[in-house]
Amino acid sequence: PLDVCTNVSGGKISEDMLPSFLSKSHIIMVPSRVDTFGLSIVESMLCETPCITTSLETHKALGLPLLYADSPIEFLNQINHLKELWQNEPSKYFSKRM
Repeated sequence: PLDVCTNVSGGKISEDMLPSFLSKSHIIMVPSRVDTFGLSIVESMLCETPCITTSLETHKALGLPLLYADSPIEFLNQINHLKELWQNEPSKYFSKRM
């Protein structure tokens, strides 16, 4: 459920478990200030998991249906938006999952 938050960093999930983990997630957040490619964004999109990230040019250049936020409040607003879609308009929420 959305009320459970899992924070994973430092490579704590094995590569073979990553697709399953991402597919079961409601949201992936990538609050990068600098990024050269955005592999974690591409991985989340391949698993049909909505991704909220900063509006870096490298992220925009991916041409993926990402949600953008550049401050903690904007991230919170995007999370709340996805939560409301999930609760009230599931078809719109699942359209965000590619």
